[in-house]
Amino acid sequence: MPKPKQFLKENKKKSKHAPSVPTTADEYLAAGVDFEEAGEKWRGGDAAKSTRFFVRAIDCYEEALKKFPYSFDLAYNKARLQYELTQHPKLLQQLPGSLLELLQTAIESSRYALKLNGQNADVLFNTAQALTSFVEALQDASNATDPLPFLEEALDLFQKCLEHQELQHQEFEEQSAAAAAMGPQEIDMDDGGVSLTNDSTMDFESEVGWNMKIPFFLMNPLNGGIMLIRHFPATPSTNRALPLDMPSSLAQVEDDRWATIIEPVTNSSLLDTLLAQLRTLSLLCSLLPVRSGPALNFIQSYATPILSSKLDAYCTDTGRDIEAIIARDDYLSSLSDLQFRNGLLSVKEYSEQVNSLYTFPSLNTHPEALVKSAESLLTLHHNLLPSPSPETLPLSWTALSTALTSLTTASKLPDVENLAAVHILRGDVEMLRYQMGVPPPPQGWEIATKSADVLLKNAEVFYRGGKNVASAAGEEGVVMEGRVKEAVVKGVRGDGVGMRGLLGGIGGEAVEGGVFTAGQLQGLGISGL
Repeated sequence: MPKPKQFLKENKKKSKHAPSVPTTADEYLAAGVDFEEAGEKWRGGDAAKSTRFFVRAIDCYEEALKKFPYSFDLAYNKARLQYELTQHPKLLQQLPGSLLELLQTAIESSRYALKLNGQNADVLFNTAQALTSFVEALQDASNATDPLPFLEEALDLFQKCLEHQELQHQEFEEQSAAAAAMGPQEIDMDDGGVSLTNDSTMDFESEVGWNMKIPFFLMNPLNGGIMLIRHFPATPSTNRALPLDMPSSLAQVEDDRWATIIEPVTNSSLLDTLLAQLRTLSLLCSLLPVRSGPALNFIQSYATPILSSKLDAYCTDTGRDIEAIIARDDYLSSLSDLQFRNGLLSVKEYSEQVNSLYTFPSLNTHPEALVKSAESLLTLHHNLLPSPSPETLPLSWTALSTALTSLTTASKLPDVENLAAVHILRGDVEMLRYQMGVPPPPQGWEIATKSADVLLKNAEVFYRGGKNVASAAGEEGVVMEGRVKEAVVKGVRGDGVGMRGLLGGIGGEAVEGGVFTAGQLQGLGISGL
């Protein structure tokens, strides 16, 4: 699952005399942020306590929205936090309801925030992320809900987000150029007694939140950031369009407002959105059925400007080239898979396209790219397997062998993530190679037949290693998978005693993807696996 985009939280104006019970929208916002900060403080050590603070923050925002239903800041913070909690497994375990239910709630809250301000890039991005995560959870839960409308909505929101970001980026570049042309300026603040001098400054009026303006942008010479600074009470905004049905009594203006630090839209911000678009397109490719011509045309049309110009342009000066390459190749791999399933690529063309991906010089130092490369090759093998021929069998064997090499290299790198799952996948690859040597056709590949004993022994070792690593990390689901698969391999090797010892008390775990055949399981007296 891709990582959620991080946004700056509003910085509240602190006061020693702040009331204990919030009465205004800003006071509720400040109280909610206090709860969030407490949740962050405990997140690393006490997941239950951390979650309680986060839930109190959500409750605070919900209570406030009953009184101030048109406050975008409250609606945004509530939706953002609801989604963020679904992305942290330890916190998720403390929450009532399933992941799907929690994501549905976050989506509903995000859509509400969008109604209040459909031009805000942050909420556009977050809503699209929540929709994409919901589709991923649908697949994990084997839910019958049609995922395609959710992905279509996500892609539309990402595109709107990108358009707003590109416009803001252009405006920022123009303002920066104008500031540089002005030369050094000095700003004197009569109300607040502040005198600031900076190599690049400009007067610029910008809205922040409802009914608020902060009039000075200051270029930060250290990091190129934009800082909004307020030195006097805010005045009502005359530019922001309020909802037509908003009661005049709710359009109140408070003297106490928050100053907000606003970062410019940089290449890195734009790249975040492009990568999210590519990941969503990859997911869409994997879910489309055969004979999906119109959808395939839409996907390619959507991706063309990203791949042809924008990806390279927005990678400039970000240091994120490898991340961009991985996202691009993930998409191209998924696209090749979809094209092959639709009969648009020959076996040779499909194999050549897949083998051309993830080939940058420093590949062997990037575990994520190595694992993604292996997964792409496994998909190639699964697509070729139903139609075995003298052309496809060597391609399948080579794909599996290369995948194993990539996974082995990744497992030895210090920064590899999900090491237990990598070991389990290594075991799967060895079993898939073993199955190629088991008659009748499509198996019976001679090299696999000769290597059968070694392949089974390797698979057992890898499954055991994955189980042990997962056990040390407290990953119960992976422990179970490794234990079941190790036991089945023992049975296939003829170790019935070892198999029964490992399978004791286990039932209902699925073994899929051709790693084990139904005949092998039945021959071992195993059902329901």
